[in-house]
Amino acid sequence: MTKSQQKPHAEEPPGMRGSIESMNEIDDGTELTIRLHNPLDRAIHYISDVRAMIFDTHTRRLRVQLSEQGLEMPPGGIAMKPRFRQIDPRSKAETKVRLPKTIMKLSNVPSPTGDILFEEHAITEADEIVLEIGWADTPYYGDPRKKSLDTSPISSWEQQSLRITFTPHSKLEN
Repeated sequence: MTKSQQKPHAEEPPGMRGSIESMNEIDDGTELTIRLHNPLDRAIHYISDVRAMIFDTHTRRLRVQLSEQGLEMPPGGIAMKPRFRQIDPRSKAETKVRLPKTIMKLSNVPSPTGDILFEEHAITEADEIVLEIGWADTPYYGDPRKKSLDTSPISSWEQQSLRITFTPHSKLEN
């Protein structure tokens, strides 16, 4: 597989950089190996858990979020704090992200009887994978003050989001 490239943004401040080094099939799904680089003089703390996966059937783009940006808590839902990792100042790290073999999503088209339908998509169907990683140069600590109902505390903590685009050119490696 070819390595992914981080898309540069014109006025992006310096921060965490990264690439997807490989995508491999494993027993229970797919594993992405990510190489991260911290060019800063202080540690970078990042979310290491998958918080959302969004598959667009038209573009065949899979968006994998290790970020809370744009996520809404469903009514009656329980917020689970993600795991965090850190990269020391001016160093590199490798991390692995595991994805299931398939994802289920609500169908855009209802059944003829009006029932809700689901679609199942294999991760390997994606023509492009966009990985978003939320990070900050300070550790995450829960704020004991009154919580905002509009945003999650983790979303408010995220200083920036690293976006990596990966295009698998061939079938998964074993």
